[in-house]
Amino acid sequence: MIRIDIASLKGGVNRLEFEPPAEELELDPEVFSNVQVRAEVDVRADQILVRFDADARARLVCDRTLKPFTQDVSGSYAVLFSSRDDMGMDGVDDVRTYAASDRTIDISEPVRDTLILALPTKRIAPGADDVEIPNRFGEADEEEIDPRWEALRGLRK
Repeated sequence: MIRIDIASLKGGVNRLEFEPPAEELELDPEVFSNVQVRAEVDVRADQILVRFDADARARLVCDRTLKPFTQDVSGSYAVLFSSRDDMGMDGVDDVRTYAASDRTIDISEPVRDTLILALPTKRIAPGADDVEIPNRFGEADEEEIDPRWEALRGLRK
């Protein structure tokens, strides 16, 4: 978990850094490692704006060659914590409420989601674009060809 002790922060902008294990963020440790979070916490009277950059190393499997490879992933996000209930932002993920008596706020969920969304949709290992992918496997034996396909052979000539 990444909990920020808001009671110890001074008003204005505070810079914090975290290196949580993947398990604390409920991320698969087989996929994610070297998680680093740099946060800028802007403390106001009844609101706290947390902007963060999250980086990690991800172990992925290439979609093209099926070989494992490692890639650095990163993402940025901002979350507003407000002690006012009259914000009219119920159900909005970017605005969260906290009680004035709270001593900490938790940014684990947005950090986890940011890293998961930073994973590439198309996972291609470096250099895999140059690898020739076979699209024919073995040569067809002329004697074993189904006679129903013989009419198509004439179209090719």
